Amino acid sequence: RADLDAVFESVDVVVSPVMAAPTPTLDQVEAMLAQPDAGGAFLRFTAPYDYSGHPTITLPSMGPTEVPLGFQLIGRHLGESDLIRAASAYEREVGFAHPIED
Repeated sequence: RADLDAVFESVDVVVSPVMAAPTPTLDQVEAMLAQPDAGGAFLRFTAPYDYSGHPTITLPSMGPTEVPLGFQLIGRHLGESDLIRAASAYEREVGFAHPIED
């Protein structure tokens, strides 16, 4: 937590993926859940902030091939208002149906 708190001395919000790959299909999810360490694939990018207590907000987006993607914004401890403002600015500027440009 202290390392992440130090990051927020110079930035307001951190952007991170939610998953390591594009949104899986239901069949892919079921196959992943059958694996011994299923949680790791789903929680790799989200669990650290659950443990540190830093607030996050997850936003949908579309990739260049119209594959649904998601990303999260992470804020300083008790910084929910900054996350809401950043998410709102993203929604106003890009919208949720606009593809990400490579």
